[in-house]
Amino acid sequence: MHLLQFTALFLGSLCVAVGQADRIQGIVDRQVQPWLDGAGVMGLAVGILEDGESHQLFYGEVEKGSGQRPNSDTIFEIGSISKVFTGILLADLVHRELLTLNDELQKHLPSDVSLHAHGDQPIRLIDLATHTSGLPRLADNMPYSNPLDPYADYDAQLLHRFLSAHKLRRGVGEFEYSNLGMGLLGHILARRANLSYEALLVERICAPLGMVDTLTSLGATRMGRFAKPYTSDDEPSSYWDLNVLAGAGGIRSTCNDMLKFAKANLFPIETTIADILESAHTVHYNQKNGSALGLAWHRAGDRSTWWHNGQTGGFSSYLAVNKERKLAVIVLANSGTDKTTVVGEKIFQSVAGMNVPPIVMEKAIEIDAALLKDYLGTYPLTPEFKIAVTVEGEKLMIQATGQQKIEIYPKAPDEFFLKVVNAKIVFHRNEDGVVEKLVLFQGGQELPGVKEVD
Repeated sequence: MHLLQFTALFLGSLCVAVGQADRIQGIVDRQVQPWLDGAGVMGLAVGILEDGESHQLFYGEVEKGSGQRPNSDTIFEIGSISKVFTGILLADLVHRELLTLNDELQKHLPSDVSLHAHGDQPIRLIDLATHTSGLPRLADNMPYSNPLDPYADYDAQLLHRFLSAHKLRRGVGEFEYSNLGMGLLGHILARRANLSYEALLVERICAPLGMVDTLTSLGATRMGRFAKPYTSDDEPSSYWDLNVLAGAGGIRSTCNDMLKFAKANLFPIETTIADILESAHTVHYNQKNGSALGLAWHRAGDRSTWWHNGQTGGFSSYLAVNKERKLAVIVLANSGTDKTTVVGEKIFQSVAGMNVPPIVMEKAIEIDAALLKDYLGTYPLTPEFKIAVTVEGEKLMIQATGQQKIEIYPKAPDEFFLKVVNAKIVFHRNEDGVVEKLVLFQGGQELPGVKEVD
């Protein structure tokens, strides 16, 4: 609008902007189209900031069969990108001298909650913010009364009860990604500020940045703009309510708002909260592969890109910002799949000038449905985490502890892949041909599980 109003004076700038827009469109189309063609994603909103210019592109549908594309104001669950906001809120309370990064967690818990330390090193707030607290990914007392909305019934009382009973399996200082730890941090910050997590989020981050649609709960008006959630199989899913763990993944937002957030992180000096945005980018934990963590932000191996992703049962997201390149990318999808991260990374790298091929979608082979019964059973990967394998008609299904049941697809004999995440499962047979264990391959790890015997 601004450029069109001043075409006569700024024709050169307009040509540059149009050329830049065409280049961005071509890059995003190339990276997104194979994914759309291969299914596994319902709708997409892509936001890009490059050298101060913003671009938004939209694909697919907000609701299956509606023919309606997402737009700038379509609301999505952003999942674990919420953790970045929690890290910034920690920086804010430190800036206001309401607490310190090195405060012991115990100091901010109710008097009737007593932690069990591992050795002589207590858990500090900074340990929660860097996933080095020793706390597990999830608590073992989550009720899971609704597997489609697994966090909804987990309240402060259950959280405090878990903390009083849990004995750490590892010491403080070792990295283990923890939704529990980051959700706990959000809970602690809200308690210290004497506000709900949402009220604290709005007051300290969203209001200063003009992010009017970034909340954890939506009223009737905003619900009309909330995209419908879907699985990676294009099946209807459910919205997630993270209750007391909202700081780990409970935020909803729009492409418009997330571009405002990305811009604030690229150019913090232009905001009223520059100090806390910049302090959240301070490295507090270095990993062996060259990456690092700030306050919830992940820093990539290039040492200049800060990123996070997110996934709930029916949504997924990706955010990356690089101040040196003056580049940011946000991808929001109303499908629960980690392909959003893969595509988001490829878009970011392509806009930055790298020649990266589009995503290659796995294709399933046909196998005799009668063979599926060979895989039935429950396979513990850890004492707290099991994978149950079932058959529904001609589909092989798995359900991990505390997660939704999903279909897995045959890639080769005894080898199956997942659409919801970039992972595969290989079943192993004994010398009699009986399946006795599986191995989950995900994130560079190989996690074996021996089938439980009835």
